[in-house]
Amino acid sequence: MERIRPGRPRRAGRLAALALGLSLVLSACGGSAKPAGSSTTPASSGSAGQGATAAASTIKIGVLHMLSGPYALYGKYGSQGIQMAVDEVNAQGGILGRKVEVKVEDENGGTSHAVSAMRDLIQNWGAQFIVGVDSSGDALALVDVAKQLKTPMIVTHAATPKITGQLWNPYVFRVTTNSRSDAWAAAYIAAKMPITKWAGINPDYEYGHSSWQDFSSKLKELRPDVQFVDEEYAPAGAQDFSSYIAKVLQSGAQGVFSVEWAGDLVTFIRQAKGFGFFDKIQAFMDPVGAAIAVARPLGKEYPNGLWVSARYYFLAHDTPANNQFVQNYYSRYHEYPDYVSHEGYKAVYMLKKAIEAAGSTQADAVIQQLEGMCIDAPEGRDCIRAQDHQMFKDLVWGRSQYSDQYGMAVMTDMQVIPAAQVTYPPENKR
Repeated sequence: MERIRPGRPRRAGRLAALALGLSLVLSACGGSAKPAGSSTTPASSGSAGQGATAAASTIKIGVLHMLSGPYALYGKYGSQGIQMAVDEVNAQGGILGRKVEVKVEDENGGTSHAVSAMRDLIQNWGAQFIVGVDSSGDALALVDVAKQLKTPMIVTHAATPKITGQLWNPYVFRVTTNSRSDAWAAAYIAAKMPITKWAGINPDYEYGHSSWQDFSSKLKELRPDVQFVDEEYAPAGAQDFSSYIAKVLQSGAQGVFSVEWAGDLVTFIRQAKGFGFFDKIQAFMDPVGAAIAVARPLGKEYPNGLWVSARYYFLAHDTPANNQFVQNYYSRYHEYPDYVSHEGYKAVYMLKKAIEAAGSTQADAVIQQLEGMCIDAPEGRDCIRAQDHQMFKDLVWGRSQYSDQYGMAVMTDMQVIPAAQVTYPPENKR
């Protein structure tokens, strides 16, 4: 990958010179789309969703995203990507000649609220498909709702490996990397550092605990000499990280791994700077630290030199397809697409391809087409693994550096961890 000089990030291609179409080029892995009935899927459930008969004139996609609280920017950016794709699809004639309609519900409010919101979208509004989901904790419960109501759910953000592993069911797909792949990528980079003492500060729920376990076990495998001197867990929405910061500094840790995200990461960084935290450790790593939902609120407060990543990064792919996507998104929203923007956008086009290949919105037919599907997305070619409905892809990491050009910290000195290094065998039972 091109090396970017600190303070002079390259532009996302020559955007103004491009005149490409808006549509994505989609294809099924290995050739043409599969005929309906060509693979093992759930027993026929009729049209997807309980309210599908009321949606005969439109195709309804229910969206769950965090729209309030410390994670609200993620919900905003994810919803924007979905809406942009839907508007493009409708401008091209819709899907099977039918317009696509979207309704976004706020996922924030606890797991019971998220479950109620998903049920309402399907049973009362008539959603035939669900897209989004930010919280791993919520996702653990929502996969069962998808199964009960026989409604395909495409997860674009929630990262716990369990939903495509031990809790797998045929109705759930994930079109982004999961937290294990993120953690393994971090471990490959950490293994090259002259650091032997590591600590963690992570969210005190599924995402934080599983990420630390995956990072520490993979790093120990790669570097048997490392020690893990402390692990701290802060509640979601924490307002005071001071005790966790102090304990990590007292532990003698040289490197710190964290998957704090969104508003929680913003709060953590501001408070950690007050302790001189980033000057007292040798390395800080966060697999979602390059998110625009973090970089924009922090602005010049974002420390330089942190090791960060994102599951898609707008500056990491200097290709016509990505440059056009970035241009279109910026023209519409006057800001750059975050990784959740890209994954939501991609999910809509994957649904479009699957529905058109199936010739129907029936859940079982659409599931058959999604299994093993590949897409030429803005970031490149992405494929859903047929066995467990999980996506694996190359992961880009870099160092944070404030940019006057973008008005926020961006990734510099980017490097790629190949998908092959963060892919593991299916863990689900079909």
